[in-house]
Amino acid sequence: MDIWTQIQFLTVPKWLRNLVVILTVLLVGICAYMFYYALSNSDDGLNWMEAGAYLTGIVFPVTLIIIFVAGVQTGVESIQKKIDVFLTQTMPDILKHIPEQQAGFIEYDPDGALESLPAQQEAKILISHVESHCYADYQIIFKHPDGSILNLPIRPEINVKRVNLCIYIDPDRVVELAGLKKSDPDFVQNMTHWLYKKFEGTIFGAQVDMVSRKKNIEKNESQTKVEEGYKFNSTLLKRIVDGKEYYAIVASTRISEDMLWHSAETLYFTQDLMFMLRAIAYEAPEVFQV
Repeated sequence: MDIWTQIQFLTVPKWLRNLVVILTVLLVGICAYMFYYALSNSDDGLNWMEAGAYLTGIVFPVTLIIIFVAGVQTGVESIQKKIDVFLTQTMPDILKHIPEQQAGFIEYDPDGALESLPAQQEAKILISHVESHCYADYQIIFKHPDGSILNLPIRPEINVKRVNLCIYIDPDRVVELAGLKKSDPDFVQNMTHWLYKKFEGTIFGAQVDMVSRKKNIEKNESQTKVEEGYKFNSTLLKRIVDGKEYYAIVASTRISEDMLWHSAETLYFTQDLMFMLRAIAYEAPEVFQV
């Protein structure tokens, strides 16, 4: 890992950024006063001018370096902080756009001016997250075009270079829709088959291209290239969330190790996830109706 990459992995806490801003404002004020005093007093103006230059060029930079080194987050702490921000701010801000809405057509304007457009419908996002944990639970609540209300519960798990996505399914809802029986020894297997059939179009489009993956392995490129798409587990996992029983469709994918620091990579991943979740919710909305 080169020095530039290590610098990228540094995280500057909010309190440290605020402190630097305050000190900078104070320095500008003090130096402005010192230079003003120097220009208006001919007797000792030169001394004041030198003092202002010394404060600006030496004392202030050294002070900032000391504060920065003492307060900046590095290593595991930095990564954990980035994951916290990603799970509680970045991802919800993108996932709230899961509801699809037609904005209406307007005439193209070469000057780029847009007429007023209708307000975008946004999903309501409920979050459960513990600081420094690499996962969060979401309930994504929004209105389907048919007027029904959907609740899409998920759990993304961010493990630096790998993401696991759990899509929670209410087994009672599946029993109601598919006519399955929980007492059946093959209940989980039958539910898995029924759900994967329901989401067949989305899963087919989102899954890893196994042919390309095999070629990459043969070329010894599996460790250098990030796979496109998700690998879906062959069976559901039982989970208890907030005291309620769910069965989870689990999908996993690899991400670049600097995704959390690279704005374009972050936006690509979160928007791609948003499109996949939208496709799942719209392909079989009855599964998530409340």
